Amino acid sequence: MVPAMAAIVCTLDADTEDRLAAVIRRLSIWNLPTAWIAEGDHRLEVVRLSTGGRAPAEQAARDIADVAWGASLRGLRLAGLGGLGGRDRTDAAWGAPALLRIGIQDPEGCLADLRLDLADALDGRITGDAPGIALARPLPGDAITTPGLWPDLLAELGDADWGPCGISALRVGLHGGEVIAEWAC
Repeated sequence: MVPAMAAIVCTLDADTEDRLAAVIRRLSIWNLPTAWIAEGDHRLEVVRLSTGGRAPAEQAARDIADVAWGASLRGLRLAGLGGLGGRDRTDAAWGAPALLRIGIQDPEGCLADLRLDLADALDGRITGDAPGIALARPLPGDAITTPGLWPDLLAELGDADWGPCGISALRVGLHGGEVIAEWAC
């Protein structure tokens, strides 16, 4: 059995969850077959741990405790819309991404600094893409039923500014929602 992926994420405050719900309503008018992430289940993924499972996640929580207690994530903004995975845009049949995400603007560099501090505290035992918030997983077969719509959606909203992104906590957790450790921000 493959161990559950472990990640360091930020939970979002209620105002940010409300903004994400408004974004999802706006995206829903495109009528793309999509499994939306449930309201209240959105997380800002900061980094993933390079090894999964409970033991590495527990060790990571001990290793980052000092960094986590001092984390200050102010001034973040929900920005843009993008996709991860799926078919390459140069493919004539390009369709849905594997994951639809909202990006994060970090004008003060606090999230970038946190990622560097986490990498240092964890001796580089991290992976992951740029920080972002998963909104949805397009459903299988979408490229066939709605050719071209995903690229149009991403082009239209790729630079959107969705407003402030408030953080309530930093946590180490396992895929599926199990929380190993949490610190208020």
